[in-house]
Amino acid sequence: MFDDKPKDLITWIKYKYWEIWPYCLRPGVMWYNFKCWAWHRYGTIRCRKLPHTWCDRRTLLLYTSFQILTDFIDEECSPGHTVWYGEYAPEIDGKNAMDEMKELYHWWNTIYLKEYPAKMDELWDKVDGPEMKCVPYEDMPDCVAGHLEMVYRDDEHRDAYKARTNILRETEQLMDEKCEEMLKRLAAVRLWMWT
Repeated sequence: MFDDKPKDLITWIKYKYWEIWPYCLRPGVMWYNFKCWAWHRYGTIRCRKLPHTWCDRRTLLLYTSFQILTDFIDEECSPGHTVWYGEYAPEIDGKNAMDEMKELYHWWNTIYLKEYPAKMDELWDKVDGPEMKCVPYEDMPDCVAGHLEMVYRDDEHRDAYKARTNILRETEQLMDEKCEEMLKRLAAVRLWMWT
C-alpha cells in the first residue's frame, strides 16, 4: 500500500541522515536559529520607553507586557491575517478584540506614557516649589542638625507639604490600580495576539 523505501540514492542518503542527525543540527534549522539569534530576535523584548538602568520588576512586567502589545499593533497586526471585524470577529465580553487592543494601546501610549508623567511632574513641582522649601541646614537647631529629617518652618507649612504629598501618593495609587486593571484586560486579549 504505502512504500517507505526511497527511490533513488540521494533520497536514501537524506533519509539516513535524518535518522541519525538530530533535528536541531540540520543545516536549514541551524541557519534559521542563527538568523533569529543574530538579526530577528523574536524572543527578546526591547522596552523602548525604559532607561537602560535597573528598575523594579513590577515596572518591568508592566512595560514588557505593553511593549508586546505595541509591537503587535505596530508591526504584526494587519487586516489580511485575521478577520477582526464582521460576523466571525473575536470578542471579549461582548467587545471586539481589536477594539480592545486599540483601546489598551491608546491608554498605554497616550495616557500612561505622556499624560501621567506630565501630571506627576506638575504635582512634584508643587511639592518642591520655592514656597515649600524647608529650613536651610545652617539654620537648623543643633538637636536636629545631625538627623535626616525635614524641619518645617511652622505648622502651616508642614500641613501644606503633607497635603500635597498625600495628593501625590493618591494619584500614584490610582494609577497603580488602573495599571492592574489594564494588565488584566491585556491578559484577556493575549489569545488573539497572533498572526
